[in-house]
Amino acid sequence: MDDRRASRGARRLRSWTRCLVVPVVCAAAVVALGHTSSIVDAEIVNVKVTRAIDATSIAAKHDVRVTVQNTGAAAESSYLLAFPAGDAVGDIVVVRGSGASPKPLLVNPAEVAEGRDAAEAVAAATAVGASLYRVSLPGGLDAGATEALRVRYIVGDSLTPVPATLRQGESQYVRWSGPAWWMSPYATQEVVTTVTVSPSGLTSTPSEPSPVAVSGPKVKAGPYADIPAYGDGSFPPLRLRFLLNQPMVVADRFVKTITISHTGPTHVREAYWLSNSAAKHEGPWSRLDYARSPGATSPTALHSTWLRLPAAASDVQYRDLIGNVTSSRLRLPRAATSSSAGGRPLMLTLRYPMLGGWKDHFWVDYTLPKDTIVRTSSADRSRHSLELPAYGPSWATELLVRDLELRVALPALASVLAVFSPTGGGGGGVGWSTSQDNTPGTLSPGGHPTLVFRAAHVASGSASTVVPGASRTDKVVIHYIYGMGGLLAAPAAVAAALVAALTALLVSRRTHLSLTPPSADEVALIANTSATLATAREKAGELAAVLLGIDDHVSRGASTLSRDWARAAVAEVATLDAEARRREADLVALSAQLVADASGGAKAQRQTRDAAGDGVGLCVSSGAAAAARAAAARIDGVVRKCAAKREALARAAARRQGVDVGEVDPTAFAEECRDVVFPVVDGLTGAIDTAVRDMLDG
Repeated sequence: MDDRRASRGARRLRSWTRCLVVPVVCAAAVVALGHTSSIVDAEIVNVKVTRAIDATSIAAKHDVRVTVQNTGAAAESSYLLAFPAGDAVGDIVVVRGSGASPKPLLVNPAEVAEGRDAAEAVAAATAVGASLYRVSLPGGLDAGATEALRVRYIVGDSLTPVPATLRQGESQYVRWSGPAWWMSPYATQEVVTTVTVSPSGLTSTPSEPSPVAVSGPKVKAGPYADIPAYGDGSFPPLRLRFLLNQPMVVADRFVKTITISHTGPTHVREAYWLSNSAAKHEGPWSRLDYARSPGATSPTALHSTWLRLPAAASDVQYRDLIGNVTSSRLRLPRAATSSSAGGRPLMLTLRYPMLGGWKDHFWVDYTLPKDTIVRTSSADRSRHSLELPAYGPSWATELLVRDLELRVALPALASVLAVFSPTGGGGGGVGWSTSQDNTPGTLSPGGHPTLVFRAAHVASGSASTVVPGASRTDKVVIHYIYGMGGLLAAPAAVAAALVAALTALLVSRRTHLSLTPPSADEVALIANTSATLATAREKAGELAAVLLGIDDHVSRGASTLSRDWARAAVAEVATLDAEARRREADLVALSAQLVADASGGAKAQRQTRDAAGDGVGLCVSSGAAAAARAAAARIDGVVRKCAAKREALARAAARRQGVDVGEVDPTAFAEECRDVVFPVVDGLTGAIDTAVRDMLDG
């Protein structure tokens, strides 16, 4: 327990050190540059900044309302945003105006190539560890005018479990830390920050940076006045520690693949690579205790979740690396209401509860009717367009996606006319990247043209970036051409394959693939080899029967050691041994004849080739001669095995006669037969049977 407390204390010390050192370093960089606000247009001033931060999940949602004033003599066409370079910022949305119809503004990263002023501004932001983005102001901001802007974005991985490990049954506490002021390249006259934590409340009331007020789950810091550009290093950070007994699930990667088909349903696959960023589990874990009370024993474990599939989804499958997962429930489609979105709910129960620090990978397949996402032009039936939600996961609740990939595979031979990406700020404000790929397919000449959309640090399933009244485009729109030629490509490929196969069959039936017909000598050698093998197999069977008779006599002699071996048995063994030797000689003669025939055919082939002078043999091919030699080798193998068995039995018979005359100990002979002779003889018997049976193979 003391070691664990010391470990927690060390982690707290490291966290406090980071919180104190980062602002000091930033302030030092600002001092080194002189006065950074002089590099950025100093004529713009943030009159008032009101920040609302929702820190109830791992992706903290920031809602910033800024009143901007142009104190200069000329109009300004853009406004700059700054974010800490180390923060996982995403889903940036900026709107102009606060009425019923705010107007979304275009956000792009500030580039050095924009000009000298932009290059100096980017360098100043980089020096203090910030990333700079430019917000376009259509119509400009007139001199002396005031404008209301609303900036919404998320910051991933904002919560840190404290302590970093938990045992079963313990509660999870997390820490949120950040500056009480808002980082901006402009001076700020007044800023107020409100942070909302979990309803369980704080573990302690913060007092710095003063003034700080706590009201239930909300912490209000400020107002603070006269904040210089990029903040003031003298302000300590705002640190909040509170209870959060819930899993902090993050999608390290999400890939949604949509395969469009004009001859059948559209296939959709959503692949998830999840990790639980909650406090890591340590120590033993009881499944029984978890089953009795999941919320009390493992509050940070993810056991099941809901997906909201399209209402027309069918043929739904839930699979992981092991195989199909049957613990899922698909409900009937629901209509959209004011309080909930429509769709078809799908409950997924994970194969194992995902504890803190654990990872999981699974995917969900389903099909959609083509008409639900593809629209065909009434004026030109070959022109089509499709609209897809950009924030692809069907996760029913908020899910932070670190790496999102949306792949749209169009039909083969389709031509892309235009592509429209979302207008939001996925990827830390960088936006969505679009590229083109090719997906191989069955009966698809050249594959399927595939459009790939990527973004990073987006909060799928949440409303963090939806500004009421703003007409922001959260859809991927693709216009393409796919006419009758594309529809007939697959049937034409099938017909061509059938015609090619039929043509090949007809040609093969009418074509003799042999270059030269076999000669009479070759035919004779092949026939002689087959006949000789048949004779050898018959003789080998007879030889095996003779050896079996010797084996029978020796076995009976070994089992009757108490009396003398019958003289008739001794004479019979000798007769059978002589008969076996004679039959072995017959087989050896057959083998030698095959070798002689093969050698004679090869010699005649060489002589004929030399006489013809054109390199073509007319007598015996090398294949026929090799077959004859192989047949001879199989006969020799049978002879060797039979000879080995015969010799083993002859030695045993001689030893049995030694028992009768007192030269061999009966007990030793019995043990020898049991441990050596009979196992060897049985093994050879099996080998001989196999060799005789397979003699004609090949």
